[in-house]
Amino acid sequence: MSDRSSAIASELFVPHQTLLLEMQAEDNLTAVLYGVGDLRLEQRPIREPEDDEVLLKIDVVGICGSDLQFIYNGYIGSLTVDKPVVLGHEVSGTVWKVGRMVKNLKRGDKNGFT
Repeated sequence: MSDRSSAIASELFVPHQTLLLEMQAEDNLTAVLYGVGDLRLEQRPIREPEDDEVLLKIDVVGICGSDLQFIYNGYIGSLTVDKPVVLGHEVSGTVWKVGRMVKNLKRGDKNGFT
């Protein structure tokens, strides 16, 4: 792993300092890419889920190869970073809230997606 990769990884993978029994945060720590090599950790608001959406309390998030391509090259295939983009689309966690049209999941269910 290059020094640059190590620096990015050390900023992204910060151990949890506190175990919360209830989700009390109004915002969350988010990895936002602004351009090649310009990855920033920001607090972003947590919004309520739409009718057909689910809000997960994230336990684990992965940074995959496509995220690294965006970080180092600014593009992957025909997709380019031309405005700030939130990285980390491989997650697992616990369902916290569901929209009114969601029928197959409920609060407390374990779930993940890529």
